Amino acid sequence: MKKGFSLIEVLLAVAIFSMVAGFFISLMIDAYKINQRARDLTLATVLAEEGIEATRSIRDINFADLIIVNSTYSKCLAIEKNRWVLQIKKNRNQVVDCYELIDKFSRQVFITGSGNRRNVAVVVSWQPVSGSTKEIKLFTLLTNWRR
Repeated sequence: MKKGFSLIEVLLAVAIFSMVAGFFISLMIDAYKINQRARDLTLATVLAEEGIEATRSIRDINFADLIIVNSTYSKCLAIEKNRWVLQIKKNRNQVVDCYELIDKFSRQVFITGSGNRRNVAVVVSWQPVSGSTKEIKLFTLLTNWRR
C-alpha cells in the first residue's frame, strides 16, 4: 500500500484553501472600504462642526460680520489676525460661490436671515474613491444676543 496524496486530493485541498483565502481577502477589502467611508464621514462632520463654531465665534465678536450679500451664494471661512472671518468671493465685481478646499473636502457657509437673526448652513462635500459625491449639512440659528 502506497502512502501519499493522490492528485485529486491535492487539487481538492488547493481549491478549498483558495476559497477560504479568497473569502478572507474579500472581508479585508470590505473592511478597508468601510473604514475609509467612516473616516471621511467623521472628518466631514468635524469640518462642518468647525464651520458652525467659527460662525458663532464671528457672531460673538461682531454680529454685523455675519454678512448677507446674497443668500444663494456661499461664503468662505478664513483666519485673519488669529480670529475667524467670512470672505466673499467676487468675479468681475459679482459675488460668486466660495469653496474652501481642505484636503479632499470642500466647505461652504450659507447665511440667510434678517434683523437680529441669522440662519447658518455649513455644507461639506467630498468625492469618495468609489461612488458619487457625498455631503453633510449642519444648520444653526444665531441671534444677536448683545442687542
